[in-house]
Amino acid sequence: MNREVRTVHVAPNTKFNPLLIIGTMMLYFGWLLSFPFYGPIFSVLHQGATLHVSGLVQTFVICHGGSYLVFAVLFKRESCWYHWMTMGATVSLMAHLLLVFVTNPVFWTLSMGIMGVSSSAFVLGWSALFSLSGSPKEKLGQMALIMIGANLFLLFFTVFSSWKPEFPILFLSILPLFGVIIFLLVSIENRHGMLSH
Repeated sequence: MNREVRTVHVAPNTKFNPLLIIGTMMLYFGWLLSFPFYGPIFSVLHQGATLHVSGLVQTFVICHGGSYLVFAVLFKRESCWYHWMTMGATVSLMAHLLLVFVTNPVFWTLSMGIMGVSSSAFVLGWSALFSLSGSPKEKLGQMALIMIGANLFLLFFTVFSSWKPEFPILFLSILPLFGVIIFLLVSIENRHGMLSH
């Protein structure tokens, strides 16, 4: 049974809704900064002696960087940006969600590696989307908003994890990924919403 890969074909000078471009990366990058890239979530997890935090982060970074080399060969069509973003966000969410319920160090190492691979798939898909839309001036403004928004997420999780260290912060930190998937679902179901006119 052949699996259909959904592509979104883009006409020249197509202008995507800035909310899709800004919202998806702001939420995803906020998640990356807050959790897998040695974010404040790990400062809480470090209090539990069962996990080797630095080793987990190294696993994520190695898999994240190494998979770019593989995906650079596999990623041949810009029109597949939606497939790559959806796949990357969904796998990241599932791997993160499983960590909420599992404390086995071996499983954590495996899941961090999976998130490293899936996050590079998402970033490559988003990069294709970003390259297909907007003028250089618009892109600069979008990147500025993404950086500001992502760092606000980082600030929130930093303050919250210090204020309520007993709160299940690992579960809370999964919410940006749900937000990314909602953005993607809305964009593909409502083509008029995906494009700005």
